[in-house]
Amino acid sequence: PALFRSLINEKKYDYILPVTDRTIVPFHFHRSTFRDASSLILPSYESLECTLDKRKTLEIAGRLGIPQPATISPGSRSELEVNLPEGEGGSKPGVSSGELRFPVVIKADRSKIIVEGKLISDSEPRFANSQEELIAAWEKKNREIPRPLIQEYIPGDGYGIFALMMEGTPISIFA
Repeated sequence: PALFRSLINEKKYDYILPVTDRTIVPFHFHRSTFRDASSLILPSYESLECTLDKRKTLEIAGRLGIPQPATISPGSRSELEVNLPEGEGGSKPGVSSGELRFPVVIKADRSKIIVEGKLISDSEPRFANSQEELIAAWEKKNREIPRPLIQEYIPGDGYGIFALMMEGTPISIFA
C-alpha cells in the first residue's frame, strides 16, 4: 500500500478505478489507506464481498432459486471424511445444495486472496474422481488456501458478463 500511496500522491490522480481481481482485491483490502489520496471507485464493502466470495454468491443464488452444483467447504479432514461421496460416481445425501457426486473440483472460495500481505491467486483448481484423490487434493489445497470449496464438477463452457453500474443502473455491459 505504501508504494501505491506514494505513486498516487506523486502523480496526483483524481480517480482510481480498479477493474480486475488483481487490482480490486488489494484496493478493497486496503481501502481505508487510500481515502484521502484520491477518489477510489469501488462498490461498497458488502456489495464487493458478495461478488468476490463464492460462498456468498452461492448463498444468494440459492435464495433466488438458481441451480448450482452440490458444494461443501469442510474445515477439517474429519469434516471432509463425514461428507465424502460414496466411491467413484457415487453420492452422499444431505450435503449443502444437493448430493455431492464425483467428479469434484476443489478450489478456493475466491480467485484472489491476501495471505500475510501477499496477493495469492487460485489458478489451479484440483479435480478428484475418487475418495482417495479427493482427500489428497483437499489436503494440498487446504494448505495453500484454507477451507477450499469442493463442488460437483459440471462439464461445459464458462461464460462471463461484465457491467459498469451506477446506483443499480447499467451504464455499460459486455460479455
